[in-house]
Amino acid sequence: MATTPDAPIISNLGNHTTTGPRPSTANPISMAADTARVDIAHKKRKKKPNKRARTRSIGAAEEDILGEEEQAKPAQPLVPNRKKAKKQKKATVDIIPPTTPEVDQLPRKNINDERGKRPARVTSRVPAVEGYRLRPLAGYNHTHRSHQAQVGRLKKNADWQALQWFKRVPVFRLPGVYFRVLQARPKNSDKDKQTAKVRMEEMEQTLEADAGSMIICDEEGVVLLAVFAYRLQEEVVREEGSTIDYRSAPYYPGPKGRTLADAHEMDAQVDGFKSEVIEDYHAMMQTVAHRVDPVCDPRDHRHDPTGNFMAYPDREGLEAPQQEVLQQKGPKQMYEISGVKHYVHCWPAQGFPNGILYPSGDTAKGGMAALVSDHYFRKTLPVSHGIRSRFKLAFPEYFGPYDEAFLAGQHNMTDPGPFLGRALVWKMQVLPHQDGLDEGPAAIFPSGYFEGGVLSITDLNLRLAYRPGHLAYLMAGQLYHAVEEWKPVASTGNESLTPGRASTVCFFPKLAYARLKGKRPKWNADTLSGTISYDGNQYASASEG
Repeated sequence: MATTPDAPIISNLGNHTTTGPRPSTANPISMAADTARVDIAHKKRKKKPNKRARTRSIGAAEEDILGEEEQAKPAQPLVPNRKKAKKQKKATVDIIPPTTPEVDQLPRKNINDERGKRPARVTSRVPAVEGYRLRPLAGYNHTHRSHQAQVGRLKKNADWQALQWFKRVPVFRLPGVYFRVLQARPKNSDKDKQTAKVRMEEMEQTLEADAGSMIICDEEGVVLLAVFAYRLQEEVVREEGSTIDYRSAPYYPGPKGRTLADAHEMDAQVDGFKSEVIEDYHAMMQTVAHRVDPVCDPRDHRHDPTGNFMAYPDREGLEAPQQEVLQQKGPKQMYEISGVKHYVHCWPAQGFPNGILYPSGDTAKGGMAALVSDHYFRKTLPVSHGIRSRFKLAFPEYFGPYDEAFLAGQHNMTDPGPFLGRALVWKMQVLPHQDGLDEGPAAIFPSGYFEGGVLSITDLNLRLAYRPGHLAYLMAGQLYHAVEEWKPVASTGNESLTPGRASTVCFFPKLAYARLKGKRPKWNADTLSGTISYDGNQYASASEG
């Protein structure tokens, strides 16, 4: 059959398809070979696009297919950066701790900013304290004296204030409460914590807060709680050195006549810290939080693990408005990092109860941490000596053993003791718990500017007003206690002191106490917890107490 030159022809030689007019004189085999050579040369010259370019081209092709609404969105890469995604996922886990049943049951507000996002840590640092002047150790009348003389005067003042409390403080027993029964319970069980939470909510609705100084004992006369708050009676009921018969003390009459309103009406004095002393202390707490960020550990069952940021409106109105108002026209919302710092002279590493007793990382991990912790102990001596003097009269049977063990493990020589550790809680809510690290009494006190924050001791059916300047010693390892929800209010003094509540817990770790009791002063530093012995009299041997 004859074929005209203009008839189309299809050739599949060499897996390549060609169409077009067939030449009048052409060798099909030669033409296929030429086509193959051209394709091979083209492949050699063609550059392979990189992954980023290929991603852009695919994204651009997708935009052509999407509708008008979707075209406004930026193209998402189809080839994700796995390493970057892994880092972002890890950071998200660190910033937003997993929720727990305790957190779900506790109302939390303002953990998101105006955009509905988590506040950035970089922009939520605790502000510096500016233009604030700490008061002299022993008052303005003694500024001409040496530092040593001022410290001596400070000790005398603290002892005198503690003695005034001892002479007048009422002692009460609680019917049906036995310390030996409370001590036999397992610590921080889920069932007991839930029971304490329910009981705290009931007490908040039915029981007023007690604002007076007092000593609380169990049915058998074991001291469970000593409160330094408002002095509601001026009559002297005992003299210095006298012994208190706790077993014959009357039963607690309840908070009637002992509330904050009653104390203000009586213009009662405070047996705790004076307002200027606790304000100086709070300024130092803010300085510590500014220089070294507090840490919110999601594993800590005592504090709300979602509370690693505290929010408050900027200066003007401190009653935080609703989120919708903030997004529209509300005041600028300010955020602060919140968390805990542990200043402990020495304790064993986790999992090594018989190992070397180390200072806590917050006191020694890094040059700034070491400097700030030493600065804290130096500038808070009025509070430290006040805690020591009052503890000596509130729990005399514990003071001697604590003080002896403290001197054996002391790391910072400025701290007068006798508590080996302090937890600085910066603007966090406190859930029902028992202190798991200690067995004996602990000292606790709040500072800052806040509303609410009543101390609830559910095992004793007690609510304490627990205002700044108040101080309480309690058997925190056996008693379930919590702080009711508080709200920040404006500071009354220096404007650089930010709103919110802080608290301090002075404790003695039970594992460290077991190792330090009966040892001589500086034993831990001289012998590295008994692991090294030296010849001669300069150091004690490893086995020596």
